[in-house]
Amino acid sequence: MLDNRKIIKTMNKKSVQEKLDEALKECERLRLENERLRNRLGLQCDNTPLSQLTIQPSPEDHSLVSNNSSSDDKIKLFRSLFRGREDVYPVRWGTKAGKSGYSPACSNEWNRVYCDKPRIKCGQCKNRNLLPLTNAVIYDHLSGKHTVGVYPLLQDGTCWFLAADFDKSNWQEDVSAFIITCQRNELPRTVDEAVNILLEDLLFKDRVVMAKLSEEELASSVYLALAKSIRKESGLYNGNDHLITSCQLYLGREYDSFEDPAMVIIKELWKKIREKHHLRLVKA
Repeated sequence: MLDNRKIIKTMNKKSVQEKLDEALKECERLRLENERLRNRLGLQCDNTPLSQLTIQPSPEDHSLVSNNSSSDDKIKLFRSLFRGREDVYPVRWGTKAGKSGYSPACSNEWNRVYCDKPRIKCGQCKNRNLLPLTNAVIYDHLSGKHTVGVYPLLQDGTCWFLAADFDKSNWQEDVSAFIITCQRNELPRTVDEAVNILLEDLLFKDRVVMAKLSEEELASSVYLALAKSIRKESGLYNGNDHLITSCQLYLGREYDSFEDPAMVIIKELWKKIREKHHLRLVKA
């Protein structure tokens, strides 16, 4: 039996209003953090107070989806929020022993002409015929006929959404670190973007030291220290086509290896630093 007195005592420790106030304060803190990051990225900020924010339909929508909306509209909204591979989808299964899991939906499953489970596993079956995700499948999922999942990772290695789990007492700090990391990991598309990212990481004293270097010293010491990191962090190893094209424009020619684009970025970084931090000798 549940002890109602304990439940009431626990609820009274922190009222609903207090929880709401804390949530609003946290939202405001995150909004300010988002504003700071957008300023660093040169993006336009929306300074609308949190209390004045309202939910508006997107430009392509004529109305918000509600309980009174048609099934087609609800399915369209659902598929736009949980968008993944559409050529295949997982369906949940369960056993009398209590085991459960998800497996790709197959039109031949348990058809004894083609299916020989459990002797032959699905992944090894030559008669496997995977089913595509359709509106009818989603309708049956939402109406409770079966439970389906989603394969978020597309065949080209990209995805439309991510799900992240943050818990423990420091979840707010983890969320902030997660956002910052995602923004920093956005690959630069141009030489200028790559240079600006490097500038953010360089301490003032390192900029002054680099500004004093000659071009010959730059090609030896700095290149050896930064080239590998630049190729990795800028996606040059994986074929960042936009940045490669930008580097080609600076070179005025094509290149045969990943050495040249890294050096292009380093030289442009050096030039930009020298403009601001180059020390000139002044006669007394």
